[in-house]
Amino acid sequence: MRPTPRQYCVVNRTVPLLRLYFDGHSCLQPDFRLTRRSFNALLDTLGRQYDHGWGPEIETLVFLFWLASATSYRVVARAFDMPRSTVHRVVHKVSKKVANLLHTVVRHPTGQELPRLGARFARPLLMTAYFIDVVVGFCGSVHDARILYNSPIYYNALYPPPGYSILGDGGYPCLTQPISLMTPFRLPLQNHVQGRYNSCLSKARVVVERAFGIMKTRWRTTFLKALEVDVTYAPEVIVCCTVLHNICLTNGDVLEPEGLMMQGGGGGAPPPVHGPAPDGAVSGAADRQRMALACVVPDHDYI
Repeated sequence: MRPTPRQYCVVNRTVPLLRLYFDGHSCLQPDFRLTRRSFNALLDTLGRQYDHGWGPEIETLVFLFWLASATSYRVVARAFDMPRSTVHRVVHKVSKKVANLLHTVVRHPTGQELPRLGARFARPLLMTAYFIDVVVGFCGSVHDARILYNSPIYYNALYPPPGYSILGDGGYPCLTQPISLMTPFRLPLQNHVQGRYNSCLSKARVVVERAFGIMKTRWRTTFLKALEVDVTYAPEVIVCCTVLHNICLTNGDVLEPEGLMMQGGGGGAPPPVHGPAPDGAVSGAADRQRMALACVVPDHDYI
């Protein structure tokens, strides 16, 4: 007679959070920040197979609740009727699996996708704001430009391809090499051509601000207060938020950003300080001037 397999755990389906999930129809967004469609897509991507433990459904729910509430392991343990040590292990186990999806879910657009993507910047408020690259690991006091210069996208010239430019704010230098990076003209403006260009650039950059606004709205408790995790674990948490952001948008799960979040956290803050270009970089001033002239529509002469 074959021995009965050891039972590692028993799911208590009377726990309110689990009862909510197992009823098959209740909305998961208030507690887990994902719709059922997004949650099922995440499970399909992570894989549903297991041979021991609590199973992928329960473990993923535990991780999402911890991320959505940004609370202690003790509170999550009470919410799921689990040992605190188990919650700690599950959170780190699932976060590692989600983070490993980074290069599958967050990627640069292909050559076939680029023309359609570029054209959609003309209608930014109707554009779905996916992340195509992420760099984590620097502390908040590091200048944005320094992070750019230390990113693979810059020193390996990975993106964008010829004929396309990255749009940046005034904290970055205007460059054409090693990557094309277009920034606003600095104040005071010299003429109406520069003003029109800055206006067009600002409207296109709404896509960038909206992307961050959507992610901050979904994980508000994570981004709008101090992240109470070990500093070495924080980058992995941010990567997970980015991966989940793209998975949600792929499945039509969009939480529109609130007003303050659309301002990139600025909300009346002074303009960003211009970052110096590193050695070997080539100014993009000439390319920016050509773009500025292309933005100007000549006035009609009705006489």
